[in-house]
Parts: sequence; structure tokens; C-alpha cells
Amino acid sequence: MASSEINRLQSRSWLAWRIVLTLLLMAGTVHAAPSWVEGINVLYEKPDNAGFQVLLANAFQMAAVESNAGKRCGVRLQPGFSLQSQQERFSAEKLLWDATATLPLESVTSEWVANQLWVQLYFQNTVSCTFQIGANRRTLLVTIRPEDSAATQAINQQLQQAKSALARGDTASAVTIYRAILEQPPHPLQQDALEYLGVALERQQDYDRAAKIYQAYLNEYPDAAGVPRVRQRLEGIALMQEVPPPELRKAKPQAEKETTRWFGVLSNSYQHYSSDQGVGEWENLQSAWITDVNLNGRHRGEEMDVKVLVSAGYWNDFNDETPEPERLSTAYADVYHKSTGQQVRAGRQTTNGEGMLGRYDGVRYSKSLGPQYAVNGIWGHPVISSRDIEINSDTQLYGLSLDITPPQSRWKHNLFVTEQTVNGMLDRQAVGGEVNFIDRNQSWLSYLDYDVNFNELNTVMLNANWFGADESHYYVALDYRRSPVLTLSNALIGQTLTELDQLTALGFTDSELEEVALDRSAISESVSAGTSRRFHPHHRWAVDASLWQLSGLEESVGVPGFDGTDLETNLSVQLISNDILWQRDLSWFTLRYADLTTSQLYSVTAEIRVPIDSRWRVRPKLQIYERSFTEVDGAETSVQPLVRLEYQPDKAWNFELDAGAEWLSSDQNGFSVERLDYLLYLRGDWLF
Repeated sequence: MASSEINRLQSRSWLAWRIVLTLLLMAGTVHAAPSWVEGINVLYEKPDNAGFQVLLANAFQMAAVESNAGKRCGVRLQPGFSLQSQQERFSAEKLLWDATATLPLESVTSEWVANQLWVQLYFQNTVSCTFQIGANRRTLLVTIRPEDSAATQAINQQLQQAKSALARGDTASAVTIYRAILEQPPHPLQQDALEYLGVALERQQDYDRAAKIYQAYLNEYPDAAGVPRVRQRLEGIALMQEVPPPELRKAKPQAEKETTRWFGVLSNSYQHYSSDQGVGEWENLQSAWITDVNLNGRHRGEEMDVKVLVSAGYWNDFNDETPEPERLSTAYADVYHKSTGQQVRAGRQTTNGEGMLGRYDGVRYSKSLGPQYAVNGIWGHPVISSRDIEINSDTQLYGLSLDITPPQSRWKHNLFVTEQTVNGMLDRQAVGGEVNFIDRNQSWLSYLDYDVNFNELNTVMLNANWFGADESHYYVALDYRRSPVLTLSNALIGQTLTELDQLTALGFTDSELEEVALDRSAISESVSAGTSRRFHPHHRWAVDASLWQLSGLEESVGVPGFDGTDLETNLSVQLISNDILWQRDLSWFTLRYADLTTSQLYSVTAEIRVPIDSRWRVRPKLQIYERSFTEVDGAETSVQPLVRLEYQPDKAWNFELDAGAEWLSSDQNGFSVERLDYLLYLRGDWLF
């Protein structure tokens, strides 16, 4: 074996290796640009429910559901990575969406509050929401249903009565009920009533009126899942009559049926961060102008639905310390053919589950095999970071999966097989699956990824959420995974070499490379749980706790080992209040305790958001923490005041000013540091 050659090439210290492994933990590098929500991916739209994904820039864990009903639904997410002190402060972002009758989503906003990302969804109509973090922890799965208002309950009862009448052959009663539903104020469930009114008329052999109803359905709901079914019934009537229905000849021009819309957000911000190390001179740590764009295009046609999504940015570093200023998170075109159930998405994208590890440049094809099954195929090139603009042609991935969704069921299953190669060498080969259950009051997600090349378990996780009275929410998350994800390329971690074929040139066999890759792949195990509940019209509390441990690694081929971590504990208690000092104010008070491998941390955070008027809001914040080191003598104290001023003159423009400071006092083994840092952040958003 070529260990001597490798030893000669090593220049990494034990400390450097430990830092590298910690950074790789929990899936990647923290985003440099302030874009934590990158886009929206619609999964399905039905009259009584819809599902979509909120694409996240990094790995997150569910913390609490703030609101799961109304015209605004909200959730708090716990970051699965370490925030730098200034990164958490970068604030509210907004994405627009094209609302429809079945998916009345208008916008998604995100902002950091007490070291957690708050994601809020705004709707045209009142809905109930269910949230779930995806298997890759970079997607937030949201399902919505019309809120159970009196109107919804009444229409559901009428639909059940009409269904029973059809079942016993009483078509006259069914027609009467369906027409009564359609005469009520607009409601999503009227889509079902219109379709089955045509069915009832057809059973009465009133084919002319049935054809008119079916054509009205196609004109009113051109994107509905029932379009192929209704079109088939309409064609059947035409065949029986041996002439096309008059409405087919009088159909509206294609231009009236098709719609095209472009919308998005253009953001520009300036960040300045400076520090006084106590030597009498200020050091400019960061001075940058950041431009971000999120562009959405949507074309709705009779046969085709086309979507375009681009999320990109540019970091103009005035200090010239950013080697890769461009960011390209998402750039794809999605084409869905309604009558055949085929979908093709090409470009830079993220797929939740299906064995995909994250972002990739490639093509995903999906074909419906009926109401219960769909087959998916993926080919592309993995993207390690959104800063990687060029396609990584050396690495290729392939995937095949099967979706299983029983009709009228809350369950959804996915089975997958995936393979990844690097310069022709097998890098990853895995099989697995996902089981998903979503109901109004609970949701479950289990995911398993097994590498058949290494014969090792890569990832297994279970997330469960329950929703109860008084806006209560309970969650449990169990997670076991290789960190980083097990691939043959992990053999390069800690090496000065950058390519696998360089190791093979030194005499490493495939089995030896696999052994080194396993040596460099730690095991991360975590358990987290929490609950939140409203106990007063103006107050609610939340408690979150987690346990986490990272296994140690042995020294191999000249790369130092890693001792691993202790069982680390995090506990936070939060009080959230509204309308306390001023009308429509919102405040947060958070206590946190963390027992870490090298220190113990205590922190307190107080924050309040006060609306001055309909356009202006002010948001002061104060965070204090005390860290006691356990492996060395000493402690660290930090005081971080911040004030944010927000201005929204109209719906198309948002402006923000942040000004803050951090005073840090640290003493470790007699080495003392006194530091004062300043932060300035300016931002403007144009929503078009």
C-alpha cells in the first residue's frame, strides 16, 4: 500500500482536520448571500387539497408550528449548522407566487428570530396547513386544505348527499343538489360539483347538457387533475352521437385559455462589518454589495403547463476576499403534459428524497401510471455549492424511483435506487425508500438510505408532528446518518490530493479506497423534541430540546483521527407575546442552555417588533450569552444589541436598515481578548 507516499503529502494538523469535519457536518457550507428560502415547487393541486415544497438554502429541522390555519400559516425552523454571529441578523425576505383557486398561495416570507428561521405563508383564502421537513432537510413540505368553515362543512355534506343519490340511481336529486352547490358563493369544492353534475346529467341521458357542463369544466379549470377524465367523458358523448358536440366547435380561442405571467423579487443590499480588537485600530472585516434575484415564469395552456424558476445572486466584495462571488441556486424549466401525465424538469434543481443528496444539474422525468403510481428518472451532475456555477462533468448521478399513492389515502410511499460515479469510478450506489403520512392533525415521515456498495447504512430518520387544540404542536425527530454522506470521494478528506485517480495512481485498490472513505465518514446521531402551545390570547410558550453526538475517527493513511464529541445537549424555552405594549406588536423572550463538548453556554434573547404605522416598523433586539470552557480555564461573555427599521411604502417595495454591535470579552488560560464589532445592513426589495 502507498501509505508512505500519502504521509509525505500530508500537511494537515489534527486541529485543522477537526475543523474540516465539523464544517462538513449537517450538510454543507452556510450560505454567504442572505437567501435562505430559494423557491417554491408545486407537487399537486386538487379541489380539496394541494401540496408544495419550500426550497431551503441549507439543512433545517422543525422547531415549532406558529400558525396552521387562517390566511397566514407559519413555522419555526432550527438550523442544522452553525451561524456566524452576523449572519443570523440578516432579515426578512419575500417570494411571490401566482395564486390559483386550488393553491391560493400569494407569498412566502422568511426572517431570523432568536436564532431560528421563521417561515410564513400568505394565502388569498382561509386554509389549514400541515408542515413537514423533507428527507434531505433542505425542503419544507406543505399541504393545505380549505379551512373547515361553515360553508365548507355544508358543501361537503351536500356533496356526500349527492354521491349517495347517484349511488342509488336518484339522478334527479343529485342534479338538484349539485346545481344548488354551484349557485353558492365561489368555493374550491364547486369544482367537484361541476364535474359530477355532468356525470349525473349523462346518466339521465341528457347528453347535450352533460357536454355543456363538461366543456364548462374544461374552460373553468384547465389545470385541474380531473381534466383528462372529463375530456374522456366528453369524447365519449361525441362518439355516441357520432357528431362533435356543438361546444367543441364553438370552443373559445386558444389565446383566451392560455395565460402567461412573470413575477419575482429583485433585492439589493449592503453589508458592513468592522471590528476593534483593542489595539486602537478598526479592521474592516466585510464590505459588500449583494444582488439577489428570484424569477418565476408560469404558462398555463390547455395541454401544457410550463414553469421557469431562477434563483441567483452576485456578491460584490469591496475587500476582494470573495473568490466566488456568483451564486446560482436554482435555474430550471419544468414542462407538464396534462393528458399524458408526463413531466420533464431540466436545469439546476433540488429533488426531495428519491436518493438525491441535494442540488444537481440535470434532468428529472416523471410519468404517471394511473391514479396510484408514478415512475421517476433522474440524470445529472451533483452540485456541491451554489457558488459552483459551472457543471461538474466529472461526477454523474443516475436515479430511478417509484411513487405509490393509494387513492383517497393519506399515505405516500417512494422506493428508489441511485448511483453516482466520479471519472468512471463508482462513488455511491444506494437503495432506499420513504414513507409519508399527512393528516390534518398529524404527519409522519420515515426515510432510509442504504449503500449497497459499502454495505453500510447511510441515513435513517423519523419525523413526527402532532397538532392539537389551542394552537398546540408537538414534534419528535430521530436521525442517524453518516456525516458527511458516505461516498468513495470521502477518501480525499484530509488529503492534499484532489482526485480519486491520484490515489489509485499511488497504488490504492478499490477495497482500500472504500476502507479509507469509511475512516473519514463519522456517524451523527441526534434526537430532538419540542412543543408549543397558546395559554392566553396574548401569550404562547415553546420548549425545544435536543441530544446530538458525533462519533470519533481513527487515524489512517497519514490523516489524523478525531476524538468525536460528547453527548451534547441543547434546551431552549421561549415566550411569544402579541399586543402587549402596542396594538399588533410581537415580542420574543428566549432562554437557552447548551452543554457542549468543550463548553457550557447560557444565553438570553429579548426582541420586540413594533408597528409605528401601516408603513413603518421598528424592531430592537438584545442578546447576551455566557460561555464557560470545560477543557481550558476561562470564560467568554457576549452582549449583542441590534435595532432594525423596516419601511414598506406599498406592496411592490420593501426597505430595511439594521444597525448593531457586539461586545465580546474572552479569557482562555490567561489569554484575554476584548473586542467590539459593528454591523450595518441596508436592503431594498422590488417585488414585480
